[in-house]
Amino acid sequence: MHFIRGLVLLISFSAFKANAMGWCKLTPYGPPAERTFAIIKEGKLNFEDFSGNYVVRKIVDSNVVADAVEYTYEYYTKKGKLLSTAETNALLARLNRYAITIAPHYLDVKISLDPIAHLQVRSFDDKSNHKPSYHPRWVELSSLHRFDYNTTFGRNLTAIRSKARADLVANRKALSKDRILAAMVLIMDQTRIRIGNNDAVGAEHFGLTTMKKSQIHESNRFQTVRMKVSNSGHELTVDFDLEIASVLELLKEQDGPLLFKTINDKGRAEPITKSDFNDYLKRITENDFDDKNFRAWWATVIAIDYLDGENVHTQEEKEAAWKDASQAVADYLNITRSQAVTSYIDPVVWKSFSKDFDSFKKLYGNRTRGRPSKHLELLEPSEQSALRILENLRDEAE
Repeated sequence: MHFIRGLVLLISFSAFKANAMGWCKLTPYGPPAERTFAIIKEGKLNFEDFSGNYVVRKIVDSNVVADAVEYTYEYYTKKGKLLSTAETNALLARLNRYAITIAPHYLDVKISLDPIAHLQVRSFDDKSNHKPSYHPRWVELSSLHRFDYNTTFGRNLTAIRSKARADLVANRKALSKDRILAAMVLIMDQTRIRIGNNDAVGAEHFGLTTMKKSQIHESNRFQTVRMKVSNSGHELTVDFDLEIASVLELLKEQDGPLLFKTINDKGRAEPITKSDFNDYLKRITENDFDDKNFRAWWATVIAIDYLDGENVHTQEEKEAAWKDASQAVADYLNITRSQAVTSYIDPVVWKSFSKDFDSFKKLYGNRTRGRPSKHLELLEPSEQSALRILENLRDEAE
């Protein structure tokens, strides 16, 4: 049976306590604006923030046809001038060329007048969620650079675990928002669960922020979390240490079915949202990491760990091993194999594995002997090997 190392990470309190004393420094990641303008420059695009001229789409009529709502629109300049039929057709033709579709019910729709603007459309759905549409060149380059930050996240993971653990144990008698968020970070790190969508609970969207108290079950001195994480009924069971367990126990004592919530200044319960989680992660790291980095990191680690157990020689054998590895990632994260390959596993893994299998194996097996460096101390052996491969491939690319 193929054995994948490092899938379950039980966090040791003593290890984190020893490393939460301030030695842990974070690797610079760079603000989002720097990356935005770097991609804009590379793509020879113009920056768009809709502070200048743009076109506004307005709904002027709606009719129900065959149980579907059909809308009629008019398009106006920022100053309120109605676009002519020719101008409107030219605008919509450009969006069609760029394969940009604006949902009929989207509100506050603004369309850039610049055909090479990086952001072509800004709009919102009926729940006020931002629904941007970008220039195809921007989408292409963003996809290429998406995984550049995977290595940086790996380098910072020891610091993230250490700082979250420090917040978790800082005041055991209080249930502060930071203490709850610290527990959530560590739970996500262990389970690789989705963050969840607070606006879609009724639509059976499962994740950390939408977890209910009924999904928590005690087992001996630990807390066993049994959570439904997909529409298909998939469940995940994980044992947590006493520090996380104590937070979960306090959260279970609060009113209401939702597990992760905090009490505001007015004494009212407020759910912990995805934005709260990501804001906390950015604050403790001083970097632009978010919940997606955890799942992308673990997808990459799992794929690398799986491929290390293979013994391949031909290109056909390599492709078969890659298919199996990506399927293992898909099964573990409860996603499709296509999603695992395109959105989760760092593409340099396949590049390294397919190009030079012997070098890949050598990189994986060449773990540091003795005491590891600071940024590796709280990483599993499989994580250390994955980071070494990623760093090596990034250095070659540069």
